[in-house]
Amino acid sequence: MKISKSLRNTFLKLMAVVMVFTSIAAFPATEANAAANKALKITASFDGNTLTQEGRSKNTYYVGAVYTKQQVKLTKNMKMQATVYIPQSLLSGVRNQFRFGPEIALYDNTLKYVGTVWDKLGKYITVYNNGYGIKVLTNPGYKASVTKSGKYYKVTMTVPMDKKYYNTKNKKVNIKTNQTYTICMSMEIFAAEVAGKGSIYVDDLKLNTKPAVSLNFSKKTYSPLASCAGKKVKVSTATIK
Repeated sequence: MKISKSLRNTFLKLMAVVMVFTSIAAFPATEANAAANKALKITASFDGNTLTQEGRSKNTYYVGAVYTKQQVKLTKNMKMQATVYIPQSLLSGVRNQFRFGPEIALYDNTLKYVGTVWDKLGKYITVYNNGYGIKVLTNPGYKASVTKSGKYYKVTMTVPMDKKYYNTKNKKVNIKTNQTYTICMSMEIFAAEVAGKGSIYVDDLKLNTKPAVSLNFSKKTYSPLASCAGKKVKVSTATIK
């Protein structure tokens, strides 16, 4: 199972702050063309200490984007797609591994936080070095692949999302398909037995809502946010290099 609900709650509080101090409520947002081939970028630092909850917290990053163009309706069989670029240097050692967990935060018409949809099984997709190469460990119904792309490993995934969400009382309730929400798609990135620093990129966030959402960061229809250990992390939109 994933490591910490408290870390997610902190991330969601940070997202709420972003939504208050940006123009997210003004739908539809102005679309400003940006350069192609851009992605969300953070600079991540890992120390390899994941034996304690505090250590796991310091080695876990959340990178997400609020979709600001319009509100959407959820569907019963949602699948979230994402691409993450990890520096090859951070997966060069035997037993180095990264774990990925997508999630969707929901906000109502007043931008009040409603709850969070997690992936169907509540389990990570894991990319790891087994001493012979880079492998992917996934789950039934999940799809993931890893390829080399320049000095990065490009991890592409399609993950079925749960038909229920956790509300503000941490109770699982059925998704309501007749309501509209402002959504934030995010990726949990946890590094185990990794010590080092580098740029990590998150790109091509897609979700089959009504209408469908597709964020490739070529248009300004999003508000980015990232955190680690309960603190905001600088996130930018940059060309992958």
